[in-house]
Amino acid sequence: KGLSSLVLAAAGAQYAAVQAETEDVVPAEPVLQEIPAEPIVVYQYEVCPFCNKLRAFLDYHNIPYKVVEVNPLTKAEIKGMKKNDGKLKVPIVGLEGREKVASEQIVDSDNIIDEFQRLLGGDSKKSWFGGGKSKAEEEDVARWRTWVNERFVHILTVNIYRSVEESFETFDYISDQGNFGFFAREAARYGGAGIMYVVSKNIKKKRDLPGEERAHLYEAAKLWMDGMNGMDFHGGKKPDLADLSVYGVIRAVEGFQSFKDMLANTNIGPWYFRVKEAIGTSARTNPVV
Repeated sequence: KGLSSLVLAAAGAQYAAVQAETEDVVPAEPVLQEIPAEPIVVYQYEVCPFCNKLRAFLDYHNIPYKVVEVNPLTKAEIKGMKKNDGKLKVPIVGLEGREKVASEQIVDSDNIIDEFQRLLGGDSKKSWFGGGKSKAEEEDVARWRTWVNERFVHILTVNIYRSVEESFETFDYISDQGNFGFFAREAARYGGAGIMYVVSKNIKKKRDLPGEERAHLYEAAKLWMDGMNGMDFHGGKKPDLADLSVYGVIRAVEGFQSFKDMLANTNIGPWYFRVKEAIGTSARTNPVV
């Protein structure tokens, strides 16, 4: 019973990471009045697409952050923290020294990004809002953000869990993270991988993704590339929020077989690596342990 409970918790944590922001979220009241002087604290799962999307934004704007890797079995690191849509979900952002104060935590990756973007405004040399975008262009960015959350993330999910072998590949990340004991790590790897393989089949049905998973992945990559109309970035000469959103969720699976197959079978690779170069070095302040 103990092992099965841990395994189910691991699978639930991963599934929650995928499902976290597909529901309508009521915009929260602003928490920040200015960009914090100290690094913010990002509670995350390494393979969570929404966490990677947030970190891509923070890296691009050079906003320092410290990562706390959440144990997917116990979620001990975020117990008692602010809930998102009634559930404990990552990412959660806290302020250094006050990260456990619920009223000063920010949840939901898009809400977090929007809060920082509000503060960056037109003063950021990398800003896209307030930087000459028309209303139609801003609406187009918003449509792509919605597509990432409601469609693309699920396509990535059914691909990285499409086989038992690829499910194990996805859960191997746990071996490289610092706050997992041997038992918890092995329970998540062996049990969680199998359960997520089954869960991914349910996602296929729920999200209307019939047939071969890779075909949906390649179609999504083509749709995104066609939407850029031959430009280097969706934002033109530099990445905009649409670029960072798509790039961020793909970064969660970089190195996986699904990522390699997507590069080999679509033309998304040059764009992906242009965005990676534009983002530059990580703004993370604490090392991976």
